[in-house]
Amino acid sequence: MSEKIVAVVGSGYMGGGIAQVLALSGATVKIADISAEIAQSNYDRLIEESKQFVADGLFPAGATETLQANLSPAASIEEAVADADFIEEAVPEKIEIKHATLARISKAARPDAIIGSNTSTILIGKLAEAVEHPERFLGVHFSNPAPFIPGVELIPHAGTDEAILPTVESIVQATGKQTAR
Repeated sequence: MSEKIVAVVGSGYMGGGIAQVLALSGATVKIADISAEIAQSNYDRLIEESKQFVADGLFPAGATETLQANLSPAASIEEAVADADFIEEAVPEKIEIKHATLARISKAARPDAIIGSNTSTILIGKLAEAVEHPERFLGVHFSNPAPFIPGVELIPHAGTDEAILPTVESIVQATGKQTAR
């Protein structure tokens, strides 16, 4: 999957874990958060965490170096998503925060970029209301802890273009995870 450029918006434990598995699959991944400082701090945590995961046998040897090569913090959401093929939103489960974030993402992203939300409690159709070109939007729900739970739900809404589903399945399956629609 090395040709894919991915952004993960929301770099806490959920988004950070998602960013790790995507970067380990070979994607170039940028993480963004409410500030460049938080994105940098979470990047540093993810690198340190990966060292322990390697020591514990949870990540393969060389995983930290792969993350250092493929994962980077962005100065802003807009910078992170500008060139991304796929964007995963993983901000807190509050519709106001998700709507504001998805509006920023969809305004700054390429019109053909696919946008996924890691929501587990908010209807995808309600979140799609905040997205420009909502046909490129769907739920892509990883479970916590993202590096270790093998399944990922793909949740289209009524307006999702079905043609994007194989691309999203390919991105997720490159991480070694199984998708379920």
